[in-house]
Amino acid sequence: MHLHDLFAGIARFHIVVFASDQLATAPGAKDLEARLDRHTTQWRSNWTYGTTPLMDGYADKDLFKIHIIAGSGASATVSNTAVQAMSKREVGEGKVFVDKDGKVHRLYGFAPTRSTGGIVVLRPDSHIGYRVHGIQEDAWRDVDQYFSTILVSRFE
Repeated sequence: MHLHDLFAGIARFHIVVFASDQLATAPGAKDLEARLDRHTTQWRSNWTYGTTPLMDGYADKDLFKIHIIAGSGASATVSNTAVQAMSKREVGEGKVFVDKDGKVHRLYGFAPTRSTGGIVVLRPDSHIGYRVHGIQEDAWRDVDQYFSTILVSRFE
């Protein structure tokens, strides 16, 4: 699969989480899954399109699509229930993909192993809008801050 294939659709932000080997432990995978769900829900409740879905291949009106790129160590975590659950998600909803040779991690400036990973936000025009090292809570808060500086909440 090519990374570009994940970014189908118009007018969407694609949040790509480079997990490196952070999914190699059950606690790491569960923490990431919890952060992913919490922040995605928050973003989608604050910023969304109107009532009509866009005609771009997705059946929803969500402004955000989330993708997890795990390092090669994730393939050894098949017994990890959190990783299994995330690998069964729909594309754009936090589905896990394994970067077997680490090439994608390196292209985006993250080490595929022994690393804290990172988060990259691709704007709707396909340019990198934001990039932060780490996938812990402070990195997610940085992404929150980025969105709050460029988007207007529907409640404002």
